[in-house]
Amino acid sequence: MTHSFILAELRREPISSILDVGCGTGTILSALNGDVRKAGLDLSPEMVNKAREKLGADVDLRVSDSERLPWPSDSFDVVTINLSFHHYEHPETVLREVRRVLRNGGRMIIGDICLPFHLNKLANLLMLFNHEGGVHIYSEKEMRTLLNEAGFKDISWDAFGLCRRRLFGLST
Repeated sequence: MTHSFILAELRREPISSILDVGCGTGTILSALNGDVRKAGLDLSPEMVNKAREKLGADVDLRVSDSERLPWPSDSFDVVTINLSFHHYEHPETVLREVRRVLRNGGRMIIGDICLPFHLNKLANLLMLFNHEGGVHIYSEKEMRTLLNEAGFKDISWDAFGLCRRRLFGLST
C-alpha cells in the first residue's frame, strides 16, 4: 500500500505538525510517534469516528471537504493525501487549499493510483460511467501541470508496487 511509502518519506526529516487529508481510519497518523501535532480530515463521518477510536482525543480530526480545509493558513509542516486524490472533482482547489495550510517550506506528499498510459486512458473512460466516487486517474504530466499551477516546487515522482502507484514528494 502507498501508506508505507508515505511513512518512509515522513521519517526522512523531523516534523512538528501534519495534516492527513482523506485520513480514513487514521492509518498514517497512528503510525507516527513522537511529539507531532496531528490532524486529519475526511468527508465520511464514519471514517472520522473510527479514526477517533484509534487515535484518541489528542488528534484534531474533522469531517469536512478537502476543498475547504478548516484550519488557518500556515498551520502544518506536512500535508499527506493517500489514495484519495483521484476522487477530487476540483483538484486545483484542493491543491490551493493544501498550499494555503502549509507553512513556508512545508511538504506535501501524495500517494495515488497511476496506470500505464493505455490502461490509464481506459480507466478514465470507464470512470465517466462510474457512480462509486472515482473521478480521474492522473498521468505524471497532468500531475506536474496541476502542481506547478498551484505553486508547488521541487516536485518528485516515484514509481513503486505492482500496480504502479505513484508517490509525489513536494515542497512549497
